[in-house]
Amino acid sequence: MSRLCKKRKISYIDNALGHGWTHSASEQLAIEGQVIVSDEDGWHLSFALPALYQRSKLINEGLNLDYIGKDCFVLKQDAQVFLH
Repeated sequence: MSRLCKKRKISYIDNALGHGWTHSASEQLAIEGQVIVSDEDGWHLSFALPALYQRSKLINEGLNLDYIGKDCFVLKQDAQVFLH
C-alpha cells in the first residue's frame, strides 16, 4: 500500500510563460517511476504507473488515469465519459 498525496509548489512556478505566470493550459504529465500530473497552480498529483490498457485511480480526488496507448494517457473524473 502506498500513500498518494497532492503537493503544491507555490514558491516555484516556472513554465514557458515565464517565472510566476500561469495559464489553464499549462498542465503537464511526467513519468518518473510513477505518473506525475501537474496543473497551472503548481499542484502535483502522483498516480501509480498503470500497465497498458489499465487504470490508476486516486480515490480521494475522484480521478482516474487510463493508459490507452504508447505515451497516451487520459485523465478523467469518476463517472466522466471519454469519447474517442
